[in-house]
Amino acid sequence: MFLAKLGTTLRRGIYSVSRVINGIGVAFLAVMMFLTAADVIGRYVFNKPITGAFELTEFMMAIVVALALAYTGVKKGHVTVDVVISKFTPRVQAIINSITCFFGLAVFSLIIWRSISYAIRLKEGNFLSAALNAPVYPFVLLVAFGAFVFCLVLLVNLIENIAQVIKGKKWQEWLGFLVLIVIVIAIFSIPIWAKGVFDFQLSPITAGIVSVVLLIIIIFSGMPIGIVMLFLGFLGMAYVAGIMPTFT
Repeated sequence: MFLAKLGTTLRRGIYSVSRVINGIGVAFLAVMMFLTAADVIGRYVFNKPITGAFELTEFMMAIVVALALAYTGVKKGHVTVDVVISKFTPRVQAIINSITCFFGLAVFSLIIWRSISYAIRLKEGNFLSAALNAPVYPFVLLVAFGAFVFCLVLLVNLIENIAQVIKGKKWQEWLGFLVLIVIVIAIFSIPIWAKGVFDFQLSPITAGIVSVVLLIIIIFSGMPIGIVMLFLGFLGMAYVAGIMPTFT
């Protein structure tokens, strides 16, 4: 099947890229560890802390997290709760995984967009760090890059799951599957477009309670917990504060 072959081919390429950038992230993690230890020793033993050590640690932490996202995704290392989804048949699991992968793509596409926009503003404003006077925007772009590679991992997972869903099925059945995805997306985007459509409005506390309920439900769908919290946090804030503050 075309989708299955495409997913296999893409996975090989993405695996190689994610492994390389993860190695870079591990190297920065080692540097950050030794820098922190040297700064602590210098501060408390010799009373001579390393200038800018805290800023460098912040920058390297951004690098470590961003560059490890994709490789962790390839290795299925993002924390999930599969106690419920594991009880379903492989095809039903593939349907649920397709939906969760799509939402993950949506969340990290937003992160890429807003990170690039933020980096442009930092560059135009010549924003520098306080201690080292180092430009900040390159590190924000690295976050966008790491999110982009992770999006490619999610895209490969989405293709492979869709291939499993439609394998041996007629076009009417996989068309129904796509309609199901659209319906689920519409339901979970209600907090964004509901204002002005319905006569009632949820209070912030009620919206929070609804978000907690959705949090529990979606966590048991097998979606990585970090993506669940990002996704629901985005929708909840968009409903309460508006879409533009949420983008910021």
